[in-house]
Amino acid sequence: MSKNQYKNMSVFEVLQLAKNRTLFLPDIQRNYEWKYYEIEQLFESILNNYPIGVCIFWETNRENLNNQKPNLYEFLKDYKEGEYANNKAQTLFKDDTDFYIVLDGQQRITSLNIALCGSYTYYKGGRGKAKKHSDSWKETELYYNLNYYELINNQQNGDEDPPKRFCFLTEDETKQGKYFKIKNLYQYDNSVDLTLALKNQNM
Repeated sequence: MSKNQYKNMSVFEVLQLAKNRTLFLPDIQRNYEWKYYEIEQLFESILNNYPIGVCIFWETNRENLNNQKPNLYEFLKDYKEGEYANNKAQTLFKDDTDFYIVLDGQQRITSLNIALCGSYTYYKGGRGKAKKHSDSWKETELYYNLNYYELINNQQNGDEDPPKRFCFLTEDETKQGKYFKIKNLYQYDNSVDLTLALKNQNM
């Protein structure tokens, strides 16, 4: 007998499920569609403690998956805009563990996976920038702007390009300020160690 229940999971727990290949997408899900600035806004919402909605998973097991043989896909990590290359999941499941299939929440989970584990490549656009040329694309990672509050305080009224706390940047672009790579959050076991690292980097 199946039952619905709420389960609290941290972002890291959910992404670990994806990494361990126990969290999958069914083939009924649409392609990933978020722009890089929507991921930045997602992290703004999280930092501001705004609700970002619940995710709905179907919890199942090895026996069900092997019997039903659904078409399942792994989560994107290194994303190139306009390309939808989710890897096909395994077809024979051997591990005796819980498996989860995402019914709602794909866009948010994929966005978190890109920001915390991968990269986002997008077309720069502009005159003479053909999409077939590799230099027309920009491979970026998500960073936190350590100078954000200083820039906000120094901002002139009427500025049309306000600074952002979270921004997708190339490595060269990070040399123009002080930034913390969001991926590096995985290096710290607790908030105390992370706080110390941020303070040292901002000295």
